Amino acid sequence: MTEELQPADTAVDKVGHLWFIHGHHAFGLHATNPIGTCATVADITRMFGELTLVYRPTTRDQLDGAACIRCGRTDTPMVPAGSGVRGQLFACSPTCPTP
Repeated sequence: MTEELQPADTAVDKVGHLWFIHGHHAFGLHATNPIGTCATVADITRMFGELTLVYRPTTRDQLDGAACIRCGRTDTPMVPAGSGVRGQLFACSPTCPTP
């Protein structure tokens, strides 16, 4: 499944860690988890097993950066949460509930 992941996806590894997938032109795909760990997707797969897609933002507002990429809300302050195919992505908070 790892090769199908894209920026803004939320995935879980075989151990049960939740990861938020980011993309960067210099690093390729990398991921962060809620406690702040950052690693390449390849390293995470090597250490914790294959990643499985849990959630992928699908609304236009989420993909355009106007809504939280985790919950879809538009009425809260946003923080940068990565970059996607269409530009900068945002989340309403690091502890935002994932749908």
